[in-house]
Amino acid sequence: MGDSNLSHRTSVHKALGGGRVADLLLWRRWCGGAMLLVSATTMYYLFEIAGYDFLPLWPTFCCSLLLFSSLGQICFTSQQTFATDS
Repeated sequence: MGDSNLSHRTSVHKALGGGRVADLLLWRRWCGGAMLLVSATTMYYLFEIAGYDFLPLWPTFCCSLLLFSSLGQICFTSQQTFATDS
């Protein structure tokens, strides 16, 4: 009843895939790991402690994004029109 798993040792980095995700989770890239920690903490605070729901926030975010992108396109287009007319 020999367990072959005990004799075969792998690193945690290779067990997590050995790529960018493993670097992020093992804090080899500390800036990305800190960003992940801050964003996860913010999401936890918003949805669990503050009591926000995900579904009402999503349409609001999408509408705001569409509004500001449309406004940016209008400003950019009008600026280009005035620049070529002069």
